[in-house]
Amino acid sequence: MCADHRIVEAYGGESALQSGHDLSNMIYRNMARSILAVAGGIAAITVTSFAIEAVVEPLMMRTFPSALPDRTAISHSIPASLFTFGL
Repeated sequence: MCADHRIVEAYGGESALQSGHDLSNMIYRNMARSILAVAGGIAAITVTSFAIEAVVEPLMMRTFPSALPDRTAISHSIPASLFTFGL
């Protein structure tokens, strides 16, 4: 069985092609759906990361007021940076 026949069977067999579905359109649609899923996942992770950082930074400034008096102190503190990047 050649690769073309395996692709046809994976996308619904000969009946799918005979009923008007074009194999290349199905492949491109699935590829576009996969690309959009990956882009959506990256966007969700980015938004979540900023949301966590928005909550954690003020909490760290209140917990350690002498070591982290403001946001610039957090950016210059290696342990604080590792903690926020590690979340």
